[in-house]
Amino acid sequence: PTAAKAANPFRNPFEARSYPDKLEIYQGDKRVSEIRSEKPNIERWGFIDSGNLVVVKSRGEDGPTIYELFDTATGELRDKAVRSGNNDSLPIWAVDFFE
Repeated sequence: PTAAKAANPFRNPFEARSYPDKLEIYQGDKRVSEIRSEKPNIERWGFIDSGNLVVVKSRGEDGPTIYELFDTATGELRDKAVRSGNNDSLPIWAVDFFE
């Protein structure tokens, strides 16, 4: 796994360990949630909203890119969007993750 702590001026208390298909979220030494992407390959992820939310961009070998918004502390899926070719149809929380 790849451990990453978001550089965040708002003092994000969370860290994430990244795997190809999931993130494990930690607060200190305690694992608080596990986030599994819909598609098997997480390409990009990041904390937003002072660390309260996590955006995950994932895709499979075929098909569209999926953008998912999760609650950091619970791992609960809050919202989801599918890439439709441009970023005009993406919610604001997903736009920075569009490539």
